[in-house]
Amino acid sequence: MPKLTEVRIFISSPGDVASERQRAVKVIEKVQTGLEERVKLTPISWDEKYYTAAAGFQPQIPPPSQTDIVLCILWKRLGSELPPQYDRSDGSHRTGTEWEFEDALNSAVQKEFPDILVYRKTEPVTFLAERVEAEQADLSRLESFWKKWFHNEQGHFTAGFQHFRDTDEFEILFEKHLRQWLADRCGDVVWPLALKGSPFRGLEPYDEDHAPVFYGRRRAIEEAKARLVTSAVRGCPFLLITGMSGSGKSSLARAGLGPRLQRLGAAPGVDRWRRAVMRPATHPGGPQRSLAESLFPGEALPELAAGDCAGPAELAACMAESPQQAIRSVGRALDRVAAAMRTAEGFEREVAVRLLLIVDQLEELLQSPPAERDAFAALLAALCREGRIWVVATLRSDFYQQFKDVPALWELKDQGGQYPLSPPGPAEIREIIQGPALAAGLAFETDAQSGESLDEILERGASGPGYLPLLQFTLERLFDLRDQQRNVLLQSAYASLGGIEGSIRAHAEAIFQTLDEPARAALPRVLLRLATVRSDASGSLISRSTALAGFAEGSAERRLIAALLAPQARLLVCDGEGEAVNIRVAHEALFSHWDKAKAILDAARPALLARARLGQAAALWEAEGKRPDLLWTSAQLLLDAKALLTKHALSLDAWEQEFLEKSLARSRRNTWLKRAAVAGLVALTLVSVAGVALSLDQLQRANRQTRLALAAFTRLAFDLPIQLANIPGMFDFAKRTLEDNVGLLNSILELEPETPSTKWQRSNVLTRGGDTWLTLGDTEAAKKWYQMALEIDAREAANQPDDTDWQRNLSIKYQKIGDVLQAEGDTAGALTAYRQALGIQERLAATDPKNTEWQRGLSISHESIGNILQATGDTAGALNAYWLVLKIREQLAATDPKNSQWQLDMSYTKEKIGSVLEATGKTAGALNAYQQALEIRERLAATDPKNSQRQRDLSVSQNKIGDMLQATGDTAGALAAYRQSLKIAERLAAADPKNGQWQRDLSISKINIGIILQATGDIAGALTAYRQALEILERLAAAEPQNDQWRKDVEWVRQRIAKLKK
Repeated sequence: MPKLTEVRIFISSPGDVASERQRAVKVIEKVQTGLEERVKLTPISWDEKYYTAAAGFQPQIPPPSQTDIVLCILWKRLGSELPPQYDRSDGSHRTGTEWEFEDALNSAVQKEFPDILVYRKTEPVTFLAERVEAEQADLSRLESFWKKWFHNEQGHFTAGFQHFRDTDEFEILFEKHLRQWLADRCGDVVWPLALKGSPFRGLEPYDEDHAPVFYGRRRAIEEAKARLVTSAVRGCPFLLITGMSGSGKSSLARAGLGPRLQRLGAAPGVDRWRRAVMRPATHPGGPQRSLAESLFPGEALPELAAGDCAGPAELAACMAESPQQAIRSVGRALDRVAAAMRTAEGFEREVAVRLLLIVDQLEELLQSPPAERDAFAALLAALCREGRIWVVATLRSDFYQQFKDVPALWELKDQGGQYPLSPPGPAEIREIIQGPALAAGLAFETDAQSGESLDEILERGASGPGYLPLLQFTLERLFDLRDQQRNVLLQSAYASLGGIEGSIRAHAEAIFQTLDEPARAALPRVLLRLATVRSDASGSLISRSTALAGFAEGSAERRLIAALLAPQARLLVCDGEGEAVNIRVAHEALFSHWDKAKAILDAARPALLARARLGQAAALWEAEGKRPDLLWTSAQLLLDAKALLTKHALSLDAWEQEFLEKSLARSRRNTWLKRAAVAGLVALTLVSVAGVALSLDQLQRANRQTRLALAAFTRLAFDLPIQLANIPGMFDFAKRTLEDNVGLLNSILELEPETPSTKWQRSNVLTRGGDTWLTLGDTEAAKKWYQMALEIDAREAANQPDDTDWQRNLSIKYQKIGDVLQAEGDTAGALTAYRQALGIQERLAATDPKNTEWQRGLSISHESIGNILQATGDTAGALNAYWLVLKIREQLAATDPKNSQWQLDMSYTKEKIGSVLEATGKTAGALNAYQQALEIRERLAATDPKNSQRQRDLSVSQNKIGDMLQATGDTAGALAAYRQSLKIAERLAAADPKNGQWQRDLSISKINIGIILQATGDIAGALTAYRQALEILERLAAAEPQNDQWRKDVEWVRQRIAKLKK
């Protein structure tokens, strides 16, 4: 068959498979995007044609015999019967499907074309009650047809076909077969290697150019598109895509959602799209300059240059000085695009042109100075309000709390939409591996002995969360090492890379070893400019951009950077042009999977954390007009930070350096006060310790006195440091006191013989020490102490496997270590620890199902796992875990309905289920879960009306129910729920006016009521509610000026009031 310029695909399908027919057209459109002008795919389907009343259906359609592929889709019927002129030679009647198939088959037998692809659905057949007999007759006719053409008398298949379960599986099968057909029959592939290179992206995201080889995210693309379009219809075209690091957010936005949205008809009423992609930190001039730079290239809005702003610098300056003027400039550029389109294409009506702005890695913005961050957030919100600018942002889920702390962004998300992206499942991983290879004409080598193909090995090795970037990098390296004559990815290459886990390490090391010694020695200096850590409790590593100009031309650093940027390396990437070039790592996986990088960054982590925390504090100090009370006062903290920064040669910005120097100066002025306080407390501690020391002889003589003294000193050892930490300037002394006290406590325990009792005591001392370190905010120390306690428990549990106390103690240690790892942002490590705790709890619960303590412990382990899965975007896994928790807690509550703790546990679980359902857009389910939680809490509150926590739980439930009712459009119901919450909050706040949390709850209830009143047009009522909330929040902020959250709350409410006044 000669090489084709057009491939006509005839879709033969009765009405019962309409969804599959529509999906087939989408597959054809997707494959077409990669073929460009080389091959034109033309779908032919009866529902795509307009028929005259005077003619029948079939004469209007080119016959199947004149097409290249005939696609037959069947389930439970053959379609409508045709007029007599289509009868067979024996006089028997035919349906449309029968005629189409037989016409194609006769041609295929005589001329060897078209090719016929037959698919039959295996979903159980159901009939409409009012048409049972007719539909049974349809099915009987189909079965007769099927036996005639696809089975012989012995029941064997006589012709080729494919079964599929549902529409999604059909899509996957048909796309695979269509691409194979094109490769075989057209002498062409969707992704020609000679023109386009590798179909895999390594550590970089897939972009619009790579849409033809972006696989495995069909469902996510459609769901995200639907949410964005819905947001646009509501008046705020904004979508936030969240997910764990490495889940594929950037690729989904750039190569999936973007191209899908830009297909004709994907967004109602839109004729043409322009597209811009930015990252907030790509330009040293800040996020506004990064945005301006993204708007001028050809695929975005080069028409801007014909208006008020000739270039990115002018537009960025306009954004800073007059955001509304800048937005008007963008709007006028869109007008120019529409006008040109009307003239060129002869439109008589108005043309709708939209700009799709993708803000990738929004977490970079959250690391910016507050003033810069808030200004850009406000600009982003204003762009969405313009109406013609649609914004899609991606955000790592571990930054979600910081995102919530920016009122403009949080409000934008609420008014727009959110899509939580889960890691790909096994079927999606398979498609991610096989799809690009098939599109590029690549094959995977099969092991001659085991019969296992390389794609199967890769699929098995990429089964865990966070493995997607490692898998992509491995596929890219396998492509580089392929058998180029046969275009086969080799198993020997996979082995040489060290598998998925070792591929980055092997590649980075090979590049590194080609460098001269000075360039290799520059690695720490370069890496520390490309990495930072979060300034919160997690302290987790994240990448950062840095200016290439910061490294001298011809230096060792520049030689190292050039090697890592080179096309054969692709471990670093650069953004920008000229003096504004920034460099960054291609993916943070380099930090964790290259041993050299990991060792350097782990050693420098304290210094990086010091720089991050100092930078955050300095940014707040700068934004607040350099208020003296925002300077650091701890001399030791300041000196330690300065020493760490000096040791690792970490530079500071000018304003950070000023903050450090002024803090040191202020600290020196306060030294005499701190010394006096320390001297007094040291004396107090020495007296206490001396009292214990005097009793050591008695400890050896009297067991009773030993226990009493040990108990007394244990309280002193752990309570005193916490009290000290609450005194300004005493934090470091509190930590040293804890270390000294526990050292003495261990010395006391060593006087005792080595018995199970002393081991138990030592484990508990270490556990309490870990708890205290956690209270002091030192997660690293807490983790170390929990680990030491765990080692004792693990030894004793192994030696005494039947001792349930040791087993349970061991599970508790795993649970505590998981809590610390979660706080540090190590979600994978936390999940592993929680699963180890779960394994022990499951064994304990199985040995005695009636032991309620063990059953509750089992529920806690499942709940912790659910929390991690929800935080990392695996909402399906989280929901499954929470259902398991609920099942256990419902059983516990049924055994003792009067046990208030078990009832309370059950209400919290229902609330968690509601939160997952809410996050995934299942509003009705979330509302039901929240209402069930409320019912339990109402019963508990009725039995103990003076319990303030029970009352607060009631208020929280009413607020959540109000949120769901508001989301469904039931503003009256939402208002009623918010007012119920307000009544409770008012009682609690009146009972204890000094309780800051209850006061804030009261303000939130008033804000919620204000939002509803504003939405229903009661502007006066809304203003009253907002002003009452503001009055409360201003009191809180004045009482605790260091509380950043309350300060943000005040600013958010002020903005709402200002907007209403306008």
